[in-house]
Amino acid sequence: MIQIALLFLLCCNFFGVIEIPHAIKAVVLIVIASWGIKKKTPYKTAFIFIFGGLLCSFISSYINRGQTFIESFMAIPYYLGILFYFYLKYKNKSYQEMEQLLVKFILVYDLMFICQHFLYSVGINFMHIPKWSEGEQLRMRAIASGFYSLGLFLGLVKLECKCYNKRLKWQYLAMVIMGLFCMILTAYRQFFASFALAFGIYLLIKNKGISKKNVFTILGGLILLLILWQLPIVQEQIGGIFDRQDSGETLDNKDYIRIVQWDFYMNGHFFKNSWEQFFGAGLPYFGNAYGHYMNYELAPLGLLYVDWGLIGQTWVLGTLTVIGYLLMSFKACFMKVNPEYVYIRLWYIFLLLSVTNAEFTRDGNFLIHAYVIYMAEIAAKEYKIKKALLCQRK
Repeated sequence: MIQIALLFLLCCNFFGVIEIPHAIKAVVLIVIASWGIKKKTPYKTAFIFIFGGLLCSFISSYINRGQTFIESFMAIPYYLGILFYFYLKYKNKSYQEMEQLLVKFILVYDLMFICQHFLYSVGINFMHIPKWSEGEQLRMRAIASGFYSLGLFLGLVKLECKCYNKRLKWQYLAMVIMGLFCMILTAYRQFFASFALAFGIYLLIKNKGISKKNVFTILGGLILLLILWQLPIVQEQIGGIFDRQDSGETLDNKDYIRIVQWDFYMNGHFFKNSWEQFFGAGLPYFGNAYGHYMNYELAPLGLLYVDWGLIGQTWVLGTLTVIGYLLMSFKACFMKVNPEYVYIRLWYIFLLLSVTNAEFTRDGNFLIHAYVIYMAEIAAKEYKIKKALLCQRK
């Protein structure tokens, strides 16, 4: 597991602490993926769409934007993280080993993220996070940010299923508290709605409707929020959310930037033809004319494709690639697993509900995708074996 941990951290810049050239990470991922590429996978159809769609976007970008294949490849380093899945297939570790390492990753990451937020204001930026703020409100966008939301669901599901000893109980509780705190620090409105909906559906299905246990769980969550509310930083971040809401940053306002973005990309202002709209304009490489157009002409106007999450990814990567991402997500969601493992399902539901957000494809998160779809696969295998043994006993 040490080798897996080191290679994972290398490919995500040790959570941003050490800046490693994209070329080195790309070579590492391609080499280690080659060791497990021939192994059977339940995600075969999804990968065909993903890699086939990326190739089509390369061709489309070359024809319509003059971006070469090499430049297109150089533009997708964040997306290559999914190749880590094939390395995990090669290593063939158990679910328990993978989960133990995942818990360690999450606890370390959450603590680093929280410390970085408070240290940023005094000029310490050890995670190398570019500043992104609204007024006086700091809203960090960190590499591998999917860890805190995944940890939030992991901790909640384990506590809800009572799958822990005394030591693990405190680890899961820490993941819940720190995960929620990190979510507040990022101050995404949609995250709170997506989280509440995903976990609410889980509680209703697990406890077969509204139950006394659901009420106590919700009360516990409200008490935790009340405790966190006593912190000035929490009041500041949540206050910023309400300020943006009151200032008209809503989808019913035609002047809201996301509505402007939608109109630009969907109503014929961006694409050169319908084929480009289907296959994608290609991810821009910022060293050519197309990249200059996206980065220096559109970006200053707020016309960012990333703000529309997977929908925005269809504009650059194409419809086929995003269909692949959806198939991968649905496969991980709907595999039958033991109840204490459904946090992966909830995480994907949360990501897919976060429509106007780039979290699914944020830098470092494809490494997390690779990690958890492998875990979902082996969890499904364990479930089938367990079910077969029970049938034999009967």
